[in-house]
Amino acid sequence: MWTCRNCNVSFDFDRTVPEVDEQGFFFLCPACDYRNKLVDTGPDAAGRPKLVQNDDSVSPNDESD
Repeated sequence: MWTCRNCNVSFDFDRTVPEVDEQGFFFLCPACDYRNKLVDTGPDAAGRPKLVQNDDSVSPNDESD
């Protein structure tokens, strides 16, 4: 599920289509048209990009001091 970082509405993966441009991967929120950044964490089993929302890719406990 994707969650818009602007309006906080959550959508099933099939309701939004990830896109890519010169700034990277993103999806547009269907409710407010906010551009939500996505991060490619590597290929899935089929070789497609595995996308996560930016703040989902790093746990606060994983950050080094």
